[in-house]
Amino acid sequence: MPYHHEQIGRLFIVSMLIGVAIALAVGFPLASNPKGAPGSVALIFFIGALIALLMVAFARLGIDVGTDPGGHARLRWAMTFGWPGATIPLSAIARARIIPVTFWMGIGIHFTLSGWVWNVALGRGVQIRKRDGGDVVLGTDDPEGLLAAISDARAAAGPP
Repeated sequence: MPYHHEQIGRLFIVSMLIGVAIALAVGFPLASNPKGAPGSVALIFFIGALIALLMVAFARLGIDVGTDPGGHARLRWAMTFGWPGATIPLSAIARARIIPVTFWMGIGIHFTLSGWVWNVALGRGVQIRKRDGGDVVLGTDDPEGLLAAISDARAAAGPP
């Protein structure tokens, strides 16, 4: 049975909304000042729009366990618009386990001591150890469901 789960990063959204509010709070007074530099006003509004776009693009993480169009079992994850994202064939997974996703790991997509982290919120996640030795941590508010889906799909697919 395919698995699909999406998590919305509420703290991420709030922090980005604060950034947009600050850009607008600085931009509107400059825009209403006739002596203000028009280039700086445009830059501030551009920064606000960029923050808003990033907020939407990185606010949601979708994770799927299933088969690709070729029928191969795989684990796939992606941010809001489907990019950035990545895929791992289930046969390339050596093990998976639930771990805490702490403040020190941060929020977003980045490399840590635990491997590549993809998350939109703090809490818990599933650490994937690939057969080639690389690690990926997928933050999720359903780590038990994700771990069970990976285990079930690997069992159904048979040995690598």
